[in-house]
Amino acid sequence: MPKLTLLLIIIFLCAATSFSQEFAETPKLMILGQKWKKETSVSIIPNKSAISEQDRDKISSSNASPNYVVAKYFLYETTVLNQTGKVVKGFVWDYIFYDSNTKAELKRHQFFYSAKIKKNKKTTVKIMSQKPPSNLVRFEDYGKESQNQYLEKTQITCIVFDDKTIWYPPNLNITACKDLRDLILPKKKNATSYN
Repeated sequence: MPKLTLLLIIIFLCAATSFSQEFAETPKLMILGQKWKKETSVSIIPNKSAISEQDRDKISSSNASPNYVVAKYFLYETTVLNQTGKVVKGFVWDYIFYDSNTKAELKRHQFFYSAKIKKNKKTTVKIMSQKPPSNLVRFEDYGKESQNQYLEKTQITCIVFDDKTIWYPPNLNITACKDLRDLILPKKKNATSYN
């Protein structure tokens, strides 16, 4: 029995070290800014019979014309500059909203970006979501669509590099980082990771 326990510990340690090694400093994938806004789009339905019955019920129960579908969504955006010294293949980022009065975190939205960013280049990432910045509405802000009711922050929580190395902050749940790695990198080879 002790041999089996020792074997399991060795396997666990090997698996853990394959996804975490020391990184001398935090890579410089610099956040240059972020913003969000509420958007509305209108789509024309050429033939109402061409859509499903469930979607037809949604359309007829809304205020939209029978030949139009109105969709409301939120657009979350961040601009980053790659000063890591490596080509970035993708990253995980959080858009975080805080109460402007209490500074308490209200909502954290997590997004994946999977496209190359060359060294010393910047890119703007835009994500559409049906989720609002926060589900909490203060009484004094009821009915307001103001962006001033929140303090906002964008945080990089994982970077996958073109050389198959990975960075994530220490003491972070790395599930999202593993998901991004599996999305971007070939299944045959595991990436070397850094934190």
